Amino acid sequence: EMKIHHVGYYVQDIKKARNIFSMMGFDEESEEIYDEERGINVLFLTNGENRIELIEKCTEESDVDFIAKGKRSMPYHICYEVNNMEESVDFLKQNRFIVIKKPSNAIAIQNRKVAFLYCKECGLIELVEK
Repeated sequence: EMKIHHVGYYVQDIKKARNIFSMMGFDEESEEIYDEERGINVLFLTNGENRIELIEKCTEESDVDFIAKGKRSMPYHICYEVNNMEESVDFLKQNRFIVIKKPSNAIAIQNRKVAFLYCKECGLIELVEK
C-alpha cells in the first residue's frame, strides 16, 4: 500500500513561495532545512492532512537540475510512503519504472530513506520509507 506523503514543488524563492502558501492556509511543519548532499533548501508545509514540500535549488549541481532548467516554479513529484523501500523499488521496476535516484537518507525527512523513480505514464515519484 502506498499512501501519499507529500507533493514536491520546485520553487525559485522558498521564502516568497512560503508566504503565498501561507496565504492559502498552509502552516510550516518544519524549519527550512539545507540539504548539502542534494544542494537544495527544503521546507514542509501542511494544510489539514495535506503536506507539500517546497524545494529551492542552491547549487549549480543540485538534484533538481533536470527540473529546474525551465526556471518556473511548479509541482514536480508526488511522494508515497512505503513500508519497505527495497520491495517497493523492486515492484515498481518490474512495472516499467526507472530508478532516477537510488535509495538514500534524506536529512529533511528525519534521515528516512528516499528514492526517486520515473515512468512515462505518471512522471516522477518519490518513495519515503516509514
